[in-house]
Amino acid sequence: MAEFLTTHAVAYNIENIIINAKELLVLISPYLQLSKTFYERIRDAHNKGVQVVIIYGKDQLKPEEKVQLNSLPNVDIYFCENLHAKCYFNDYSMIITSMNMFEFSEKNNREMGILIQKDTDIVVFNKALGEVKSIIDSSQKIPLTNVTPKKSSRTIDQIESKKSDSAKKPIKMDFNLKTDLGQLFQGALSSILGADKLDAYCIRCKAKIPYDARHPLCDACYPEWASYKNREYKEEFCHKCGKRSKTSYAYPECRDCYKGN
Repeated sequence: MAEFLTTHAVAYNIENIIINAKELLVLISPYLQLSKTFYERIRDAHNKGVQVVIIYGKDQLKPEEKVQLNSLPNVDIYFCENLHAKCYFNDYSMIITSMNMFEFSEKNNREMGILIQKDTDIVVFNKALGEVKSIIDSSQKIPLTNVTPKKSSRTIDQIESKKSDSAKKPIKMDFNLKTDLGQLFQGALSSILGADKLDAYCIRCKAKIPYDARHPLCDACYPEWASYKNREYKEEFCHKCGKRSKTSYAYPECRDCYKGN
C-alpha cells in the first residue's frame, strides 16, 4: 500500500532502496552530485552485482565524478536534458518524490514523496516503469571517458550487453523465473529492459503480459480484482499458455502447464 513520506523518511527510504537492491537499481534525478555517502552506496550495490542505471538532466559531471563512476563498469549513466522527475527504485520498491539525488544526505529542504511496492501497488508501479523506459529511450548515454555526451548507441533493451573493454565487463545478470526474485520482478523487469515479447496472458481477458505467476492479471483487470481480492475467484484463461481454462489468482495455470513446471 502506498505510503506518504516527509523529508527524513524520503532520505531514509532512498538509502534503503539503494542498500536493498538485488538485481536492478534505477535512480532518476535532474541533479547528480556524488557525495561521499552516495558514491559509497552506489559502489556497494555495484559490488553486489546490481545493474545500476542513473539518469540526470542538469549540468555536466565533474572530472572527479567521472573517474569515480568509471571505476564501476556495471553502472550506466544517461543524460535527459528536459528531466525534472525524481524517482528511485529497485526490484521491489519505488519512491516518487520532490527530493533530488544529491539531497538525500543533506536534508536542508522540506521534501515529500510517495513510497510504493511492486507487490501491493502493481498498477502504479508498472505505469511508472513505462514512463521510465520512455525517459531512457529519449536520453543520451554518457561516455565516462569523454566530456561531451553523445547519443547512446545502446538502449535500455541492451543494458545487459557486454562492453567492448574486456577488463570492464559488466557482471552477467541471469534474470529468469527459477527463483522467487525472478517471479516477483519479471513484470517490472520486462518493462524496463524492453523485452522483445510478452510471453504470458491475463487470466481474465487474455491480454498479453509478462509471465508473473504472482500477478497474473493485466493492468486493466487488476484494479477490478483488487477491489475484492478473492484469490479463489474463477477466471477464464491459463496465465502460461492462454488456453481457456478454470483458473484463479491463486492457481493461474491450467493443469497441463502446472504439471509441466
